[in-house]
Amino acid sequence: MLCARLTADSSSAPESVSPGDALRALLAGKASTPSFLAMPDFGKQWVQVEAAAPSVNFDIKDLLDLLRDYAPAPGRERRLQRMRQLAAEGGAPWEGLAGTRSSWGSGGAVASADELRLWSVSLVKRLPDEKGAGALRTETLQGDEALRSFFEEAAMACSADFETSGHGWTVVANQLQGSASSLADLRHRLFCHTGLSGGINGYLTPAGAIGKPPHVDDHDVVVLQQAGSKAWMLLDPVSREVVEEVILRPGALLYLPQGVPHHARALSDIGAGPSLHLAVGLHRDPMSSAALLAALVTLLGLGEGKPSSAKTGRPAAGVQWLLPTAVVEEMDSRFAMFFAFAEHGPGHWLRQLAAGRHHRELVSALDAEDLPRGLEVLDKFAKLVAEDARRLAHLICTGPKAVAGDAPGAARQRAMFQAAAAVDVASLEMMSDLPPSVLRRLAGDAFFACRARVANRHFAEHGPRPPPFGAAAAADALLAADATCASSDGVGNRRWRRVQDGVAAMLWTGSGGGPSTLFANGFRLPDLSPPTVGTIRFALGAFTGAAGRPFQIADLLGECADDPSCCKVVLAKLVRVGAVEEFAD
Repeated sequence: MLCARLTADSSSAPESVSPGDALRALLAGKASTPSFLAMPDFGKQWVQVEAAAPSVNFDIKDLLDLLRDYAPAPGRERRLQRMRQLAAEGGAPWEGLAGTRSSWGSGGAVASADELRLWSVSLVKRLPDEKGAGALRTETLQGDEALRSFFEEAAMACSADFETSGHGWTVVANQLQGSASSLADLRHRLFCHTGLSGGINGYLTPAGAIGKPPHVDDHDVVVLQQAGSKAWMLLDPVSREVVEEVILRPGALLYLPQGVPHHARALSDIGAGPSLHLAVGLHRDPMSSAALLAALVTLLGLGEGKPSSAKTGRPAAGVQWLLPTAVVEEMDSRFAMFFAFAEHGPGHWLRQLAAGRHHRELVSALDAEDLPRGLEVLDKFAKLVAEDARRLAHLICTGPKAVAGDAPGAARQRAMFQAAAAVDVASLEMMSDLPPSVLRRLAGDAFFACRARVANRHFAEHGPRPPPFGAAAAADALLAADATCASSDGVGNRRWRRVQDGVAAMLWTGSGGGPSTLFANGFRLPDLSPPTVGTIRFALGAFTGAAGRPFQIADLLGECADDPSCCKVVLAKLVRVGAVEEFAD
């Protein structure tokens, strides 16, 4: 069976919350126990939440407004240039943030004309094919000039205009997160809580129409039904027969793990109107078991598994922020070989998150020193990694295996990748023979290498998270204020807290230890001194130090050589970048 219905009121396991409740909590940025990613069926079964989804302020009119004066090409080119620069540098420099303002205007629209509001648009429709027998053909309209001409002529400003002037097209708007603060906040919040990157697409379909043809996404998708209603047809991965029909109405959610073939049709109920849904992507592959094992074997080949490498003075696990290009390319090629053993459909273990129930803890921690319960999490994770390595070695030793559903060309490519993986069997098998301390650090290094790479790519693509409005002024005021408790308005009397929706990681800037770099919300602060590192660890620790609780400068003194001025300077930098905020009761 492809999957089972999981709603907000039912669960496939005796958890403290249902999958639907955990999904709602994830979208709202709230904690749940267990988290949605820690659910036994995450990545394996679809989940429907029939009502009460977190509100996202984006409707049909907002989408149609974006299509006026459609000309994304200049913004795309600027974005590509920025992506190349940020990817090469490993994030935006911390310097120059003075006076930084939020990218969003008071109404939620992008304030700067230079910002890319959406990446691209295409129009698609499904029509009866001349072959008959219920067959459908797909028509598309693409190209910036053709689309600009269509939107100018149609002059659509509301649902009624779309029904009368949209000519039956489904509007597919790609990468919408730059168009409204509500979408940017949702995308950033999900990345903070999952460590999984992705974008937000919008699909506006006329009542009764079918949009895109049946297809399979290479990433997980969370669907938010914003307006109208849609029927989702979920198909068997091999036979492509419909195995389930799911109806989404406004306020409903649907989680689809990668590998589930599907297509959707807008319902034509009386007065239904057009259907708009948002599709939020969660790219799981870069943090999957296949990706982690590829990173692990690559690091092992660089000497990370030697007992002597544990004597470098480094923590239990830690990686440099920008991995050498040759190392990244080797990880990518090895991932392709290992992933070739994953069968179609959502359930194969090589497609699942490598850390399983420990994923959220590992993603949230600054580094291994910030993990809860000391090294217990890494020890448990290392055991999972060793078991996965044995399983993969066994698969490789069985030889190339055909996978049902592959097209001829894909089958040949899969066989080539599977055969090439034989060279890594010995490395995979030796994981169980490594000393526990070495395996623990190697597994941690592999996870944090994958995490760092995902974060670097995510913020290169989406840009650093703009600090909140007023962050620069608050940082300047902090620097100018009295750092002690001597006066009633002194900084020492105020309380601070790590922002709840923030990304922070501590990494080495060189191999074998060396200066540390803080990476926070897409910005980097390199070459940190030991007192600065200690202060940052306390302020931004997810499970150690303040651990998300409010703190005062007095709490930082032991970390910063008992120098209030030093603490104040470090705290001001964290406030300026939006990593720390003042806490108000």
